[in-house]
Formats: sequence, C-alpha cells, structure tokens
Amino acid sequence: MNTKTVYNYNPDTGEYLGPETAHESPMEPGVYLMPAHSTETAPPEAGEHQAAVYRNGAWLLTDDHRGETWYDTATQERHEIKALDEAISNTWTQIEPTDHEAVWNGAAWEVPFAVLKERKRREIWGAGDAILDEVKRSYTQAEIESWSKQEQGAKDLAAGETTTEAAQFVAGIATLRGIPVDTLRDKILANVTAYGQLCTAVIGTQQRLDDLIKAAQTAEDLEAIVWPETLG
Repeated sequence: MNTKTVYNYNPDTGEYLGPETAHESPMEPGVYLMPAHSTETAPPEAGEHQAAVYRNGAWLLTDDHRGETWYDTATQERHEIKALDEAISNTWTQIEPTDHEAVWNGAAWEVPFAVLKERKRREIWGAGDAILDEVKRSYTQAEIESWSKQEQGAKDLAAGETTTEAAQFVAGIATLRGIPVDTLRDKILANVTAYGQLCTAVIGTQQRLDDLIKAAQTAEDLEAIVWPETLG
C-alpha cells in the first residue's frame, strides 16, 4: 500500500503539530486518506522564537514567545507570554527589575543616584531617631507626657523654690513612691542631663552624616556612610 507524509496543524491556531503518514485508499487508487486538519504541503522551517502556522490554505511563520517573561522598561509591568502571535514590544526587556524604583538605562535596570541619596538620608535619620525612641521606651506614657513638668519641678527644687506647681508635682510623685524628694529631684536632673547629651550627640551625628550624603558623588560614597556603632 502506498503512503505519503502529510502535516498536521491545530484547527484553532493553525500551529504545526507534526508529520503523519497518510495511506492510499484501497477503494480509490491515487487518493490518500488525509487526517482532518492536515495538508500535503510541508511547513517552512521555524527559526528561533517562531512557529509555523497553517492559515488560509498556506503556511506562514509567526511570533512564538510562549513561556517567556518580559518587563516593560517604562513601568516594570510583567508580561508572561502564553499565546502564539504575541509580539514583543521594543520597550520590553527580559531582564527582571530587582528594585521597584529602578529605571531602565538602555542596557540594565538602575536605581537613580538621587533615590539612593534619599534612601541613605532616611537610613541615617532613622537610625538616630530609633536610638532616642529606644530611650523613651524605658518610660511610661505618663512619664513622657509629664517630662517637661518634671524637669521644671526638679529645677525649681534645686533652686530652693518648693511652692511652684511644678515643684509640688515632683514632691507629690516622690511621696507616692515613698522616696525622698531630693532623691527624685536628683534622678530627674540626671536623666535630663543624660538625655540632653544623647540628643546632642545623635542630632550632631545625623547632621554630620547628612552633609556627607549631600556631598557624595557615587554609590560607593554613599555605601561608606554608616551610623557609628558607638551611638548604636
């Protein structure tokens, strides 16, 4: 029995599915039993990122990027190619962005230097603020809210002024805690001094490092700017 090779295609997309052997009809010599959705014409050889499809009675080559992932260089939008004929925009790249603020420089994703500077500023100021916040966590909310009044009361008591509202406030706290007024006074003044010194050191360091950030010219310059461990 005579046979010939025919070429199958997907009835919906026309995509080439592969060859198949068609057999000559035993009832009609010279007539071959063609499978549905096949043709005797061989498809063209598809190149990279191409697929052969049979449409309107002829083979043609179309884009085939199925399984690929691309990213819009303007928006970072992700595109997963799942179908034939999906063309690739000339504004897309297969290089995945690893930073949501990166921009495409024509060859790679790059975080703008201005963004790096702002991030470093937030890092430095945040480090200093975190130190001061940690100190505050050792006090109750009531102590924090009455801090200025306690400070003034302790200063009044140290100056021998015992009748002011602030001085009476501190004296009342000492009585409730069962400790001498002078002991509480000295503790408050010592805390005020220590916190003031810490604030001075923290703010001074923040400002000094901020000046270095403003003067930085490269990403390496910024990486070299770190919060000192002695204030950590």
